[in-house]
Amino acid sequence: MVVAHQDIVQTIETLSYKALPALERRYYDGWLIRYANGYTKRANSVNPIYESEIDVDRKLDFCESFFTNKQLPVTFKMTDYTQPLDLDDVLAARQYRKIGETAVYTMPVFNQSPPQANVQITSHLMPQWLNAFMSLNTIHPDHHVTFERMMELIPQTCSRGYVSLLQDDSVVGVALGVLDEGWLGIFDVFVQPSHRGNGYGRAVVEALLAWGVLQGAERAYLQVQMDNTIALQLYRSLGFSEQYRYWYRVKDLYSGSLDR
Repeated sequence: MVVAHQDIVQTIETLSYKALPALERRYYDGWLIRYANGYTKRANSVNPIYESEIDVDRKLDFCESFFTNKQLPVTFKMTDYTQPLDLDDVLAARQYRKIGETAVYTMPVFNQSPPQANVQITSHLMPQWLNAFMSLNTIHPDHHVTFERMMELIPQTCSRGYVSLLQDDSVVGVALGVLDEGWLGIFDVFVQPSHRGNGYGRAVVEALLAWGVLQGAERAYLQVQMDNTIALQLYRSLGFSEQYRYWYRVKDLYSGSLDR
């Protein structure tokens, strides 16, 4: 496993918080607590990436109370630079499960080929893209309003690319690109299962990279779970390389659940 410098980890993590905003954010002594009605682990988690001073047990009690009151599992998004550095061991001792190990990949972007004709990228959030994205990603209807609100909360200072890949006038592939401070974040690349194996995932990513260059991107990043071997192979073949990994520590103090 590659371990990136702490500055790169904090930079990409901070960019990703802005690219996929939570509905509620709270800073607590260097820890960022994010809440989004239970839609995704990353948007409903404690992110302990900045230095802190308060006693860790006191902070854990606060976070556990926060998520229990929200009727959700207590979830920490962890890297090798979480603060304090022994937090992963502390959480393990408190019976937090480790799940969802994910690699963060980056690459420089330049001289990208133009997108294929069947890939469309719009800079405005359109109902057609929203509906296709939520359908292909099987987002539970209870979270449709939350997801739409998260998209609306992406800062106006970011360039946004909403990607649709068409086949016979039907959307069979989607993705989201968010450009911020020269970094292009690529999120939720998804191709309908019946259309996989046709190079559509590659077409979507290549289209986003080309779009990013036109928008002024210098580097790109994306996140992929370690058990998704097909996606890992695709991203490596495109020139992405691993920078670092993150994972979750989860404790079910309440019988709630997280979508995705």
